[in-house]
Amino acid sequence: LMSDEDLKELLKYENITIGSHGLLHNNLGNIKFDNAKTELINSKYFLEQLLQKEINEVAYPDGSYSKELVEFAAVIGFTKQLAAEGFRNPEDACNNLLRDRLGIYQCKSWGNQLIFE
Repeated sequence: LMSDEDLKELLKYENITIGSHGLLHNNLGNIKFDNAKTELINSKYFLEQLLQKEINEVAYPDGSYSKELVEFAAVIGFTKQLAAEGFRNPEDACNNLLRDRLGIYQCKSWGNQLIFE
């Protein structure tokens, strides 16, 4: 939940990457494929226009994606795609387009979120 100006400010920091998270934060694997494609296209376009830089990363909201969406995202330029808290399907761990990531949640303390099991 950042403003346009907040996002532009983050461009100053080399250790911060700005990527897409969908336009409306829908669980993209649970909505119609055409709607999910539109969300990815529009979010990428919005960020690229705002920040005047290529956006090539997407983190799927709540780790919700489909195999078809991962393939489509690659076609439109998302070279780094992130699931969350594990893959939806075991075979996704072998997909070079997709990586797992840990989520950060405001309902848990930072200390508890930094402990790796």
